[in-house]
Amino acid sequence: MVRKLAIVGGLAIVLGSAPVHAVSKCDSGVSKAIGKFVSCLCGAYSKSQKKGTPPDFGKCNDKFNGPTGSCQKAQSKGDCVIFNGGAPQCAVKFADGTSDAADLCNSSPSGAFLE
Repeated sequence: MVRKLAIVGGLAIVLGSAPVHAVSKCDSGVSKAIGKFVSCLCGAYSKSQKKGTPPDFGKCNDKFNGPTGSCQKAQSKGDCVIFNGGAPQCAVKFADGTSDAADLCNSSPSGAFLE
């Protein structure tokens, strides 16, 4: 009995401390777009490292932030709670994603191998 109470209490703490967000197709779409954007950038870095050429981010930029980009398309759903800033919010996430991809995919983890 005590064990069951401890388990229920532990679950209540763990589940009760997680933030709860409203269901939103917009927020879901923007999150997915950001993930795909960073993945695309890392792929461009990988290709450039393999070929010894500068990375080409054109396709990634167009897919995420173009006139019909995935970020704007997701925000057109109109039910954003987290990403409710419109086009400026997409521009901020574009800059964040670009910086994050550079840190994650194109740098030495410790800086030890920099020339």
